[in-house]
Amino acid sequence: MFELAGLDRIVLFGPALCHKQSCERLGIGRVTPNTEYEECLGSLDFGAVHRRRDLVELAEGHTNEWIFTNPAYVSWREQRSSILWIQGKPGSGKSVLARTILNTIARERNTSSWNTSCGSQKSVIADWFYSIREGRVGMSHLSMLRSVLYEMLQQDRGLFAGFRDVYRSTRRYPPDSWKWQITQLRTMFEQAINRPEAPSIFVILDGLDESEGTENLEASRAEIMTMLKSFVVLEYSRLNIVVLSRPHQDIQAKFGHCSTIVMQEYNAADIEELIRLRLRLLKVKLGLDDVHTEGYPHGQSQIDVDPIEPKETGALRSHDTMLPAFEAVLDEIRQHTSHSRHLS
Repeated sequence: MFELAGLDRIVLFGPALCHKQSCERLGIGRVTPNTEYEECLGSLDFGAVHRRRDLVELAEGHTNEWIFTNPAYVSWREQRSSILWIQGKPGSGKSVLARTILNTIARERNTSSWNTSCGSQKSVIADWFYSIREGRVGMSHLSMLRSVLYEMLQQDRGLFAGFRDVYRSTRRYPPDSWKWQITQLRTMFEQAINRPEAPSIFVILDGLDESEGTENLEASRAEIMTMLKSFVVLEYSRLNIVVLSRPHQDIQAKFGHCSTIVMQEYNAADIEELIRLRLRLLKVKLGLDDVHTEGYPHGQSQIDVDPIEPKETGALRSHDTMLPAFEAVLDEIRQHTSHSRHLS
């Protein structure tokens, strides 16, 4: 009978060393050269990994374009390994901006200029959108690490060389009989990125202020932020992280010395653009304007979009900016109604 330590040799050297009945009894099934990789990948995956991210609306019109020429963003993008902290007030559009950055980096990765700027043809992109609305799973640092490591490993099998030792010392059979711990994932993350052959890694973390604070005894938010800062200064690290959050004091204390962007200093034009688009929709609904699709997401007709309840559009919640514009439209509506009554 093989002991647990012997399972490493069973998996490592393939099916010839694994008796069929023994493997089935242990819950590892048919063993192939990819078994360890696939089992490790599966152990990191969990339901609704991107549920919060997928609820975030795409940027409308030409909003968020300012970020790609912002000096702090350009500097972060050019560095080998660093952290960029983007802070903003509630409703300022942080999550929409996070998704914009994520989608743009994903598109750029396939271009020749990307390979030149990265100094390597290999790169991976990972993300996690913290969310109080998703409960413990959405607020969990364990969820964040599992999600990020899953995406890293899924996109680059070569990273498994850094995952392997921790996985072998941690796994249990059957696979659902054990759970990852933050300390194990931290070690695996560090070993994967601190290798000369490691790819460029871009991680987008949104809503850090909605994460677990000090109530999690396994890892507080302060410990996670310290961990991230330690990762970017490793000898071989090619890790670039964007963190988006409200300007909470504890986050300011950890990331205040990193490159920082304060959203409300740059997104006034975005708010104006969003208001213009939404007011145009409102006027269409009221028959005060023609219908066309220019400037609207997904090429959809204005008439098909709800102008009052946008999904996670962030900046539309800046009520002080919106009120004067809405009052102007209401005046126009009143004039239109009065004129119609006069004609009748």
